[in-house]
Amino acid sequence: MNSNSSHRLTRLTLGFTVLSVAGVSLGLSGSAFALLPEEPVLGAREAVGLPRLGEIILRTPAVESARESALFLSQGNSGVRVERDGVDGSLRLATGKLGVSLVEAFGSEANYRAWVKASSKGTKGREGFLRVANKAVLRFVSQQSEALGFRAADLRVNEAKFFADDAHAFVSFDVFLNGQQGAATKVKGSSIDFRFTAGELTQVAARTFGASASESARQAATRAAVSVSSDAEVARRVLGAQAQVERPSEPLVHVNLSADGKAYVFTPARRLEAKSATGELFAIVVSAESTVEASRQATVLEWSSLHFKVASRVQGVVNNRSVNDGQSTFAFPGAQGSAPGGGWFGRRTTYTADGEGNLVAPNARELTVNISSPIVKVTNATGTSAAVRLTSDADVLFDGTTNSTLAETTTFYHVNVVRNWAKQYVTAPWFDQQMVANVNIGDICNAFWNGRSINFFKAGTKTKNGKTLECNNTGEIADVVYHEWGHGLDQNTGGIDDGAYSEGIGDVVSMLITDSSLVGPGFFKDGKPVRDLEGEYSYPKDKGEVHKEGLIIGSAWWHFTRALVEKYGNDVGRETASRYFLKSLYTTSQYTDAYEALMTIDSEDASAAGRGPNACLINASFARHGLATKDASCGS
Repeated sequence: MNSNSSHRLTRLTLGFTVLSVAGVSLGLSGSAFALLPEEPVLGAREAVGLPRLGEIILRTPAVESARESALFLSQGNSGVRVERDGVDGSLRLATGKLGVSLVEAFGSEANYRAWVKASSKGTKGREGFLRVANKAVLRFVSQQSEALGFRAADLRVNEAKFFADDAHAFVSFDVFLNGQQGAATKVKGSSIDFRFTAGELTQVAARTFGASASESARQAATRAAVSVSSDAEVARRVLGAQAQVERPSEPLVHVNLSADGKAYVFTPARRLEAKSATGELFAIVVSAESTVEASRQATVLEWSSLHFKVASRVQGVVNNRSVNDGQSTFAFPGAQGSAPGGGWFGRRTTYTADGEGNLVAPNARELTVNISSPIVKVTNATGTSAAVRLTSDADVLFDGTTNSTLAETTTFYHVNVVRNWAKQYVTAPWFDQQMVANVNIGDICNAFWNGRSINFFKAGTKTKNGKTLECNNTGEIADVVYHEWGHGLDQNTGGIDDGAYSEGIGDVVSMLITDSSLVGPGFFKDGKPVRDLEGEYSYPKDKGEVHKEGLIIGSAWWHFTRALVEKYGNDVGRETASRYFLKSLYTTSQYTDAYEALMTIDSEDASAAGRGPNACLINASFARHGLATKDASCGS
C-alpha cells in the first residue's frame, strides 16, 4: 500500500486515537460499520446525504476529546508499533508481540504443527485449521475492538488467502457492513490480515476503507448516468452495443474519498462483469438501483479491465556446447515469473512458461522473470541472480552479458536438455523435482554435485601440484553440466556406492548427448577437454583415482555405443545405447556389475528367452576393457 496515496498514515507507538464518524462507529459501540447515521459517540459530526444516489458522506471532525488507548497493553506486551489512517483514525498496521497464540489455541506445539501439515494436504485439514484460527482471532478482535477500530462481527474469513507452513501462517478476513435492511454487504477491496510467526501473532494489517478508496481513485472512475433496467443495458452503455454480461451483478459497498480528502464516501452499489466486443473482461460498479427507481438511472462509480496481464516469450543466449563452439538463442521452457499476489503481506504468485517459452501472467500488472523453472533454480553465487521486471507485454532475452551471466543461461538450458533426454527412456520422481544450480562460485577449475545441487566455478587461473591451470567458467560448458547432473542421476537411482562408477556415469551421460568421446572440451582455456573416452582403459590395471578409474566404464560404453551406431545407424544406435545405459543404473551399484546388467536388459529385446540381439557387441566392448570374459562363440 502506498502511504502517499489519497489516505494518510500517522505513526505512533503503543496506542492510537479511536475515532467515530457519521454512519460508522469504529469499535466503540455495537453498531460498528453501520451504513446509516447513528447517535454521535465522540464530538460533533456531520453527515451529508445524497438521497438520489443513496450516498452517505462521512466527515471526520476535529476531535478534541478523543482519547488514545494503549494498544494490547492488557495482553502484557510492549514494543507494539502502530500505524493508523489519517482520515478516520482506524488501524492500518500493528506489528510486534500481539498476544495471540495459535499454539495455545491448538493445545500444544505438536498439535499446531500437525494441523499445519494437515492444512497442506487437503480441504478437511484447511477447514480444521481455519476453524481454530478463526475462533482465536475473532476472540482477540472482540477483546480489542476499541483499540483496533473494527468488530469481529464485521469480518468473514477468506479461505482463498489462507496459508500456513512451519514458519508462518496467514489468515485473512474480508470486511462486511450492515446495510439499511441489516444485510451484511462486502466492502470492495477491504480486508484485514493476521500474520503469525511460529504460531504467535506478530502483525495485523487492515485494508478497511482508505486502501479501497485510494485504489478506486487510481482506476479512473466514470461518473456517468446509465440505465439500470438490466445488467445488460449497463454493460452496453459502458462498453458499447456488443458488450455481453459474463457475471451478473452482486451487492457491495463502494468506498471513495470526498473531494477534499477528509472523509470517506460509502455507496451501496452493485458490481457486474462484462465482456467488450474485443473480448476484454471488465468490472463495472454502479450505485445500487434500489436507490434510483424513480429515474431508472444510476451512477457508474468505476469500471476497470480485469485483463491485467503481462505476456512474454522468454529466451536465452547460451553456449551451444563449450566456450569455443558458438552461441545460439533458445526458448526457455518452464521459465518462471512472479507477480505480487493478493493480501497485505505481498505473497507472490508464480507463473510458468510453456514448452515454447511463452509466459503469461493473466492477473498481473507487473512480472519479474527469473532464470528458474520447476526443474532447476539457477542462482548466481557471487552476484545478483538474473531477473527482468516487466510492467507490460514484452519478450525477455537473457543475453548472458547485460541482464544475466552466460553461466546462468547455459546451465539452465543444458539442465533441461539432459533431463529431457533421460525422460525419453526411464522415469524417476527426481526428474520432476526442482534442483538448485549454483553458478559463478568464487573458485576455479572445478564443478561438483553435493547431494542436492550442482555447482560450477568461475573462470580463472590456479596452480596445482606445481602446474599452472587456466580454466573457463564451468557453468558455461554443456558437458560439465551433463556430467554433474549425472551424479545426481546416480544418487537418485539407487545411491552413489562407487565413486569411480559415478564419475563414469557422469562422463557417459555427456558422451551419449554430445556423441563425442571428449568430455568437457574447452574446460581449459587452451581448448583441451577434461577427459577422452577413446582410450584403452581396463580393469583392474587402471584402478586408482576415481576420475581415472571412471574411464574404464566410460570407455567401455563409448565403444559399445560406436558398435551399436555401426550396426543400426546413428539415431537408432544412440537411442539403444541411451535406453540400455539408463535402465542399467537401477540394478548396478558398482561398475563391475554393468556387464551382467546389460546382458539382462539386452535379452529383454530378444524374441525368445536367451541371448539378446546385441549380446556379442556387449561382450566385445566390455571384454576389451577387462569387464567381461571374451565369448568365443561371438567370433573374433
